[in-house]
Amino acid sequence: PRLCNYLHPSLPDWNRTSLPGPLSLSQAHHLLLARSDDGGGTALPMAKYPDPILRIPSSPVPLSAFRRRSHWRRLRSIAEALKRTAREEGAVGLAAQQCGIDASLIFIDGAVSAAGTGKGVAKRSSRNDERRDDEGGIFLVNPRIVQRSPESKMKVWTEECLVLPPGFRAALLRDAEIVVEYESLGRWDSEGGRGDDAPGTTRRIALSGEFAR
Repeated sequence: PRLCNYLHPSLPDWNRTSLPGPLSLSQAHHLLLARSDDGGGTALPMAKYPDPILRIPSSPVPLSAFRRRSHWRRLRSIAEALKRTAREEGAVGLAAQQCGIDASLIFIDGAVSAAGTGKGVAKRSSRNDERRDDEGGIFLVNPRIVQRSPESKMKVWTEECLVLPPGFRAALLRDAEIVVEYESLGRWDSEGGRGDDAPGTTRRIALSGEFAR
């Protein structure tokens, strides 16, 4: 809270934040319901440096979130709000933790549609993974890196981020490619979401270029 009025002479116009939280999935869902009639028509606040919430690691999404339809719908509504926020802010990717929500959930925009452009691709690891959670984007629940390209292939990357002041740049070494394992949001069908695209299905995806950051 003491950072709400954070000021720095070199950043006179920087809209810094101090978000409450971190919020649980339940608290975040109630916040969305309070802001819209159906819980899915609003964006989330996004933390800006030096918000303390950006330093707090996220907790894994419990498997119970996929086993009950009401819990899955709650998670889905938060994911949709995260996607909406990323697109309104112009972010390539956005984590729920960056919006003050204690959940290991990431939205990557354009990851699939960028395949073959040379600007960064995302390739599914099996034929069953061809389904997308949303056109031109993908949700990763509980993502974890399970494989990375050799250190000798690391690339120099000029890093910038929307949570940092404009004009900030940092030269970093990044993996050329990583393989991420995650749980899929999936679809809840008439059989309870138990098909190939069942909620909570473990999948893998290979990410390269800007998506391997």
